[in-house]
Amino acid sequence: MKVCLRVASLFGILGASYLLGRWQSTNTPRVEVKSSAAELKSIVISKTTKTKGAYFVTIDDLRRLIANSDISWGDKMDYLHNILLQGIDPKDLPEFIQLLADWPMPPNVLSSKNAITIELFKKLGGDDPELALALLTYFPANAYPDRTEVIGLALGNLAAKDPTAAYSLVAQIYPGDFDKLQGYDGLFKQWSKINPTDATAAALKLPPGPMRQAILDSVAKNWADADPKAAIAWAQNLAVTDSKILGDVVNSALAKMAQSGNFDQPTAINDINLLSNLADRNSAVTAIATSLAKNQNPGAAMDWLNQSASGVAYDAGVSSIFNRYNLKEDEVPPLLAGLEKISDPVARSGAIEEMAAQWSALNSADALLWAHSLPDTDAEARTSALNTILPALSKTNPLAAAAFIDNAADPSAYMTAIPVIAQNLAAIDVNAAMTWVGDLPENIDHDQAMGSVLASLAQTNPEIAWNYAESLPAGDSQNTVMTSIVSSIAKQDPAQAVNLAETMPAGNAQLNAIGEVADEWVKQDPQAFTGWMNGLPAGDLHDKAVQSLVLSPQMYKDPAAVLAWANTVSVEKYRSSDIYVVLSTWARVDATAALNAAQTVNLPADQKETLIQKLTPAAGK
Repeated sequence: MKVCLRVASLFGILGASYLLGRWQSTNTPRVEVKSSAAELKSIVISKTTKTKGAYFVTIDDLRRLIANSDISWGDKMDYLHNILLQGIDPKDLPEFIQLLADWPMPPNVLSSKNAITIELFKKLGGDDPELALALLTYFPANAYPDRTEVIGLALGNLAAKDPTAAYSLVAQIYPGDFDKLQGYDGLFKQWSKINPTDATAAALKLPPGPMRQAILDSVAKNWADADPKAAIAWAQNLAVTDSKILGDVVNSALAKMAQSGNFDQPTAINDINLLSNLADRNSAVTAIATSLAKNQNPGAAMDWLNQSASGVAYDAGVSSIFNRYNLKEDEVPPLLAGLEKISDPVARSGAIEEMAAQWSALNSADALLWAHSLPDTDAEARTSALNTILPALSKTNPLAAAAFIDNAADPSAYMTAIPVIAQNLAAIDVNAAMTWVGDLPENIDHDQAMGSVLASLAQTNPEIAWNYAESLPAGDSQNTVMTSIVSSIAKQDPAQAVNLAETMPAGNAQLNAIGEVADEWVKQDPQAFTGWMNGLPAGDLHDKAVQSLVLSPQMYKDPAAVLAWANTVSVEKYRSSDIYVVLSTWARVDATAALNAAQTVNLPADQKETLIQKLTPAAGK
C-alpha cells in the first residue's frame, strides 16, 4: 500500500516538476555563446568536476544546451551522450528524462535522443526502480525490447528488497498482459532466490500461456538448484496441466544432487517414476548421467545407466558421458572401465569413436594401443577409431603412423588416414614419403596420397613437385596430383599457381584447379587477379575466373566493377547466374543502384525484365 501511495505521489510531483521546468526553460534568457563545437564544455556546463565533484551537470545545463541554436543537432546529441550523461546526479534523472522526452528534434537525430533516454531509464531503474516504472509514459515509442528490459530491471531491483510489494505494484503501474508477463521475468528471478515458496505460489496464479510456463520453469529450476528435495516435494502437488513443470523440476533437482554428490540412487529412481511422460523420464536419466560424469566420476555414471536405464535413455546417457571435451588423463581409466560395461552395439560404437577423438588429441600413442586392442566384435568401430587416431599420431610421429599402416592386415581400411600420414611424413623427409606411398599395396588410392606428399613438397620446392607430376601418365591420376600441388602453391603465390594450372590438360580438372587459385587470389590481391583476368580469352577459363570474382568479398567493395566483369561471361546461362548474384547482393546494400544497373546488363530482354521485377520490391522499401 505504501508503495502504491508513493507511486501516486510521484506522478503528482513529476507533473509539478515538469510544469516548473517548462516555465524555467522558456523564461531563461538566451546565453550568448560561441559556435565552436570544441568549446561546448565551457559553454554548456555551469560547474566543473573540481567545484561539484562527480555530479557536475545540472538541469540548467541541459536547458541551455536545448536552447542554444548555434550548436548543431548532431553536436548536441554527441555532447549529451559523451559528456552530460557522465555527470548527472541520480536525483536529477527524472527531470532529465522529462526534458528529453519533450525536446522536439528532426527525424535524423531522433534515434540518438531515444538511445540517450533509454540509457537514462536504465540508470534510473537501478537507482530508483519505482520511479523508473512511474515514468514509463516518457519512454520512447516503439522501443518495446528496451522498455521490457527496463521493466524487468526495475522490478528485479524492487524484488530484491520487497518481492511481495513489487508483485503487487505491477498491475497498478501499467496495464496489459504483454507488459505484465514480460515484466514479471526479472521480478520472479529475484523473488525465487529470496523466497522460492512464495515465488512459485505467485507464479502459478499468472494467466495461462507461454510466458507463465517460462516463468514457472525458471522459478522452479532456481528452487531445484537451491533446495532440490524441497522443490521435488512441491512439484509433486502440481496440477496435471503443469506436468511439464514437474518434469523440469525433477530433471534439474536430480541433476543438481548428482553433481553435488548428494545422490541416492533408489530415491532418484522413485522420483523419476513420478513422471508420467516417458520422454521426461528418459531426460532425467540422461541428466543424472551427465552430472555424474561432470563430477569427474564417469564410472559412477556408467553404473547408474547400467542399473537404471535401457533403450533411448541408455543410448542418450552413454552419448552424454563420452561426448566430452578437454579430456583429462585421470578420466581415461574410469571411462575405459565404463566402456567395457556397454553391451548395446550402437551405443558402444558411438562411445568408442568419441573416445578415440578425445584421447587422440590428448595422447595419440596410448590411444592407438587401446584402439588396436579392441576385439573383433568392435571391428567397424575399431577401424573408425584408428582412422581418427592415426592422423593425430602422424603430427608428432609420422614414422610410427606409417609403420602401423605397413603392418596392417588391410591397409586400404585406413584410406582416410593415409593422405594425412603421407603429408606429415613428407614434412620431415619427402623422399621417404614418396617411397612409402610408392610401396603401398595396389588396392590403395596412390593418387590422393601422392598428391598430399607433393603438396607438402611444393611449399619448399614447387619446381621439383611439378616436374614429378608432369612425369606421370596423363589421366585422372596426374590431374589429382597436379590439382593438389596447385592448391598448395596458391596459398603463398597465386600468380605462380595459376601459371602452372594453365599448363594442365584442358578439361574439368584444369577448371577446378583454376577455380581454387582464383578463389584465393581474388581475396589476397584483387588488382593483380583482375590484371591476369584481363589477358584471358573468352571461354571456360575466363568464365570460371569471373565466377570467383562474383562470389568474393570484392563484390561488396565495388559491385559496379564486378557487374562489368559478369557481363563479359561468354556462356549465357552462366552469365545470367553471375549477374543475378551480383545484383541481388548489391541490392542488400543499395537497392536503387542495383535496380538502375539492371537496366544495362548483357541479357536477353525477357531475362532482363524478370531480373528487374525481382529487384523492384527491394528498391521500393
